[in-house]
Amino acid sequence: MLPRINGELELELEGEFEEGFAAELEDLEEFEDFEAEADPFIGKLFRKAKRAIKRVARRLPLKKMLKSVARGAAGIAGGVIGGPVGATIANTIASRVIRESEFEGDFEDEFEIEAEFEAEGGDLEALDEMEYYAALAAEAESEAEADEFLGALASLAGPVISSFLSEEEAELEDLEEFEDFEEEADEFLSALIPLATSLLPAAMPLISRGIRAVGGLLRESERTRPLIKTLPTVTAKTVTKLARQQKAGKPITRKRVAATMAQQIAKTMAKPASVKRALKRNRVAARRGQQRAKRLRGATIRA
Repeated sequence: MLPRINGELELELEGEFEEGFAAELEDLEEFEDFEAEADPFIGKLFRKAKRAIKRVARRLPLKKMLKSVARGAAGIAGGVIGGPVGATIANTIASRVIRESEFEGDFEDEFEIEAEFEAEGGDLEALDEMEYYAALAAEAESEAEADEFLGALASLAGPVISSFLSEEEAELEDLEEFEDFEEEADEFLSALIPLATSLLPAAMPLISRGIRAVGGLLRESERTRPLIKTLPTVTAKTVTKLARQQKAGKPITRKRVAATMAQQIAKTMAKPASVKRALKRNRVAARRGQQRAKRLRGATIRA
C-alpha cells in the first residue's frame, strides 16, 4: 500500500554568482585526487555538521538558525560532491549568498521556479514526485523509513536531468530543419552533442549524493526536519542553473555542481520568507506527486 502524506509539519515563520566563484573554480582546477581524500573527510564533516545542527536548533532563534543550517547544509553538499575543495567552495558561496540576502527583497513567487524549470525543459511530474517523497521523508517516524524516502527523492534527480537532455535533442531536431544553415548546424551539433551526452548526465549522481546527504543532516533535529521539504526546490533551481551554464559552454565539473547547489541551498533555506515559499509549493506539488507515484506503481504491478 502506498504511504500517505501525514499532517503537515510547519515551521514557525517570521513575518549571479556566475562571476563570483569563477575565479575560485579556475584556481582549484588542479585538484584531481578527489576519491583519495573524500571518504575520511566526509565522515569527519558529517560528524561535525550533525553536532552543530543539533546545537543551533536548540539554541538559536529562527532567523539565525536558518542561516546557520543553510550554511552547514551547503557545506555538506559541497563536501560529498567535491571533497574538501567542494566543501570550501560551497561554504564560501553560501556565506556570500547569505550575506548579500540581507540587502535583497523577497519578490519571488513560490511557483516561479516551476516556470523557469519547465522553460528549460524540466519534467514537472518528476519534480512533483520529488516533492511527495520529500514530504514523506520530513514526516517519517523512523530513521529507516526516512532513509528510504530520501533515497527515492535522490533517485529522481536522474529523471529530472534526463528531461533536460530530451529538450536539447528537440532543439537539435529543430535546427536540422533549417537546410540553409548547414554550416551553423554542424558547428552547433558538434558542440552540443558532447555536452548533452556527457556533462549533464555526469551531474546526476552528484546532485543525488548532495540531496541525500543534506536530507540526512536535516533529519538530525525535529526543528530542522521540515526543511527537507525544500530539497525539491533546491534540486529544480540547481538543475536549471546547470542547464543554463552548460548551454553557455561552461564545463559541468564537480566544483561547478558543488558551487551551484550551495548557492541554491543558501537562497532557499537561509531566510524565513524563502522557506515559507518552498513549503507552500511542497504542499501543493506533493499532492500531485502522490497521484503520479500511485499511477507508476499501478503500471508496474500490471506489467
